[in-house]
Amino acid sequence: MIIFNKILFFKSYKMNKIVLSLLKVVLTLVGSTFFLMSCKKDKSNVVEEAVLWDSIKKTEAALYKEQMQLDSLDISKLLSSNYPTYSAFMDGMEVQIPFLYDYEEVKLGNNVSFWDIGDISIKDREHPYYRFSSNLTDETAMSPIISMVFFEYKDGDYLKMNDVLAYYRKFVDIIYYYDTDSLIYVLDGNVYCFYFRYLEKEKKYVLFHGKDGFIYSNESYKKKLEYVINYLRIPKTLFKKKNQEEFSVWSDYTTILSPTLLKIAEEQRKKGCR
Repeated sequence: MIIFNKILFFKSYKMNKIVLSLLKVVLTLVGSTFFLMSCKKDKSNVVEEAVLWDSIKKTEAALYKEQMQLDSLDISKLLSSNYPTYSAFMDGMEVQIPFLYDYEEVKLGNNVSFWDIGDISIKDREHPYYRFSSNLTDETAMSPIISMVFFEYKDGDYLKMNDVLAYYRKFVDIIYYYDTDSLIYVLDGNVYCFYFRYLEKEKKYVLFHGKDGFIYSNESYKKKLEYVINYLRIPKTLFKKKNQEEFSVWSDYTTILSPTLLKIAEEQRKKGCR
């Protein structure tokens, strides 16, 4: 019975990405065929290959969207909802952090790259770097990465969303959502988020990066997306006014927590965790 349960468990993790895996195999085989043909025929095959790659990429993107079950409007509404917050100081500035998260300033070793684009190369050891942890995490299945860095830069117009999109489109599977200052994307089975903002008064950029952190990449994309949306609420909330919301009863919290987080919160609540 134990062996049978384990088989079912691992099958359930693998099922979510079977179609995508098969799609990538087909892509590799067809791509190889076009490569061999291009050695023998004219360059028109290059155009045909590009069209094929684009078609398969669109199909792959459609599969991700079908599994995630949230469109841009849904995500935008979730990101704009108010959370209870607490005040903290980061890099000499008072900020507001959603009640679900703790944070710490960390010091990392040399040559640890946080983010690179154009002339901007951010190293963790050179700038104030913060790591966040969630109070509602499935610790048996997750090891999330939620981090943020501040860095001084005189040109507030240097980094624009078009630049960010162009940078990420070079290597991600799909950019699932983006707005004026943030994006959500999929890469190798994991869901990520990125946020940037320029603080005109302080002459600093804020860069935030989150990864769902599921140990098994075949966990449902819908669940991964829920976590990443909640991660993205951190930078979206940082510079808002104090005490956006004050919840006094449990039912207040049920209106803002995603189904996955609500389930974990209910389990903690039953155990006496607050």
